[in-house]
Amino acid sequence: MTLIVGVAAIVSLNFINGYTEKLTEENLVEWEIGSSIESDMWESGYSLSQYKSSHSDKQYQRAIAKLDSVGKEIERGELISDSLGIVTLEKGVVSIDTAYQEYRKSVTVFHEAIEELDLYRGNAAQSSDEFVSSMNEYSSITNASIQNLSDAEEIRTVQEELAKADDITKRFLNSMAKLWQSEALNEQEELMSLQSEFEELRSELGSLYE
Repeated sequence: MTLIVGVAAIVSLNFINGYTEKLTEENLVEWEIGSSIESDMWESGYSLSQYKSSHSDKQYQRAIAKLDSVGKEIERGELISDSLGIVTLEKGVVSIDTAYQEYRKSVTVFHEAIEELDLYRGNAAQSSDEFVSSMNEYSSITNASIQNLSDAEEIRTVQEELAKADDITKRFLNSMAKLWQSEALNEQEELMSLQSEFEELRSELGSLYE
């Protein structure tokens, strides 16, 4: 999802910069506006690339601030083209504004995707911690129960349950490690195969508590 949004944003960004280059060829007023827009767009793009890596809201806000500046420059270009009747400026500003609006939409979708990813990661990490804590508690209680047993068969059965619980925990942690790696590398096939692994673990965990 983020890759698709990123490609759309890059296309809009290149479109905007193409028009700003045309503007700079006309006269000083157009050059000033075109130069400001191009500079702010590239700074915004840089901050977004940093945001993609760090998920830092500070970087995202920097990008938005630069985009707001671009919006103001576009508005200024519209006012100047209307008042001075600069045809090339008017055409350029209209084209830039269209691409700019699409770019803003792409940035918003990109931001929402990052927030959803952070929420997913947080929930997954919390669930993982809770699962491991639950299994440790189960092992501790089951281990303690052995002290009250005298029948060899019962002791063997409990020990088998402990070994099974330990195996489930280790496989769960291994699956979680593969999940983080696959998610980071966007390996969709691996992510799909992991779903069956977690379903199998859930089934085995249910039988353990029967």
